[in-house]
Amino acid sequence: MSERAFSIELNKKVKATELSSLFKSGVLKNIKLFECIDRDCSVPLTAKAVNSTKQPAQFIIQNHSQPHISTCFEAGKKEHIDRFLLEKKRVNELLQSQTIQTFAAPLVSDNSKKNSENSFHKVSNTSQKGGQRSSSSNSNSKKEEHKTTRSLDIMVDTFENSIDKSEMFNISFPFEVRQWPDVKSFKIQETRGKKTLNELFCPISEMFPFNKFKIFYGLAYLQETNRTQVSINFIHNNSIHLYTNKEKLLNLPEKETIKKALLDNKPVIVYCQGAIELVHLKDGDEFRIITVTEHIYRSLFFKSHSESLGIL
Repeated sequence: MSERAFSIELNKKVKATELSSLFKSGVLKNIKLFECIDRDCSVPLTAKAVNSTKQPAQFIIQNHSQPHISTCFEAGKKEHIDRFLLEKKRVNELLQSQTIQTFAAPLVSDNSKKNSENSFHKVSNTSQKGGQRSSSSNSNSKKEEHKTTRSLDIMVDTFENSIDKSEMFNISFPFEVRQWPDVKSFKIQETRGKKTLNELFCPISEMFPFNKFKIFYGLAYLQETNRTQVSINFIHNNSIHLYTNKEKLLNLPEKETIKKALLDNKPVIVYCQGAIELVHLKDGDEFRIITVTEHIYRSLFFKSHSESLGIL
């Protein structure tokens, strides 16, 4: 359960421990006017047990078909498990019915609103409630969304549990715009279209596809380069480099796996959505995986070696 949420009524963050007094005093009136604080998530939340003397007040998702995203920092362990099982069931049902479904990039985060928490949520709510569409258009949109998976852990689970990996998927992985590096200058290929699992997933090795979107994976050591940064060093190709924010990594759902890898200096399996590019640096050129998302951690998924199904 989320310990805090964004109150649409008050236009600010509210802690679960504050709910009882806020509703009792009349400051808050509607238990359903809340959103997840994680700006990449923002799912609608409901305040529960605000008048209860037997259990503490808490925030729960309003609709089980619209769970927290896979990289949400605010969701509890149970919520992440429920989301994973729900998505896995849906993907398996579509596979069994031989329906071609879509693997897609995380929804684009609106970076222009990073520094304005209130403006983010105002725009978010407007987009959710406004703009009436025709019923047929809305129906088609819902059907397509039902067939779309944006969670990397679900894609990995589908890949690892597939026997021949020949299942066909639509893919849609536009790269987010960012200040550095300039993604447009790379002209990354194969971000859309139809792919089998074998074509989509690519092991990190000495030979690698260049300038093409893939879900790369391989054994890697995690190393703290400084207080804020972690480098991901792939065992089977030490020329490809990936760096990301330590604090963000240690807040991911698989944070225990990441912590153990850092403490014990043992390799983990890293999955990454992106393209390998030659990046120009001041002290020379370097091959790097340019991730689909500007915030690198949103394009990553970590598994302990013991959890793998013989993929490596």
